[in-house]
Amino acid sequence: PIGLDPPVHGPYRMPLMRGFAPDRIRALEGDIRAFAAELIESVAARGECDFVEAIAEPMPVVIFMKMMGMDISRLREFRGWVYDMLCSDNERRAQSHRNIEAMMAELIAARQDKPEKDLISELVYSEVNGQRLTVDEVQAYCLLLFGAGLDTVANSLAFNMNHLAGDVPLQERLRADPSLIPEAVEESLRKFGIADV
Repeated sequence: PIGLDPPVHGPYRMPLMRGFAPDRIRALEGDIRAFAAELIESVAARGECDFVEAIAEPMPVVIFMKMMGMDISRLREFRGWVYDMLCSDNERRAQSHRNIEAMMAELIAARQDKPEKDLISELVYSEVNGQRLTVDEVQAYCLLLFGAGLDTVANSLAFNMNHLAGDVPLQERLRADPSLIPEAVEESLRKFGIADV
């Protein structure tokens, strides 16, 4: 399972620095690659798929939910909350915030009683200037992470794959020389960053 080291008590300059530190993310690489291969193999025989549904949505969202310690079986429900959180209907937006806050409140309370290897535990036990974060501050971080983890990366993957699908010469170059793939990924993320959409 994808998870983090147990939370370490002590001061941090930023509460999530340790949770997203390069060494901890690198430690997840094997599990992430295995999950990516599993998703690709599940559609490879068909030769086609709805990329968002088959890859872009489950890939980052499941990994994020595991890192947060959230219930994977509720993925569709949580994605619905994200859609509502970003919609133009004020009541739907407000209700999605209430749903997220209630769900996170349960997780935060559970981690206060028993820390797990997840980002919520990291926040619960983080300190800023020698002071533990308040429950409201942990909630604010969790709301931010929820939107970013369940929406931003999935959308970024979808936009980048849409570009690649429409650029046959680029596909051919990458197939002919796979060593170009890391650079192509970096450039694609720069060019089609979600903030620019």
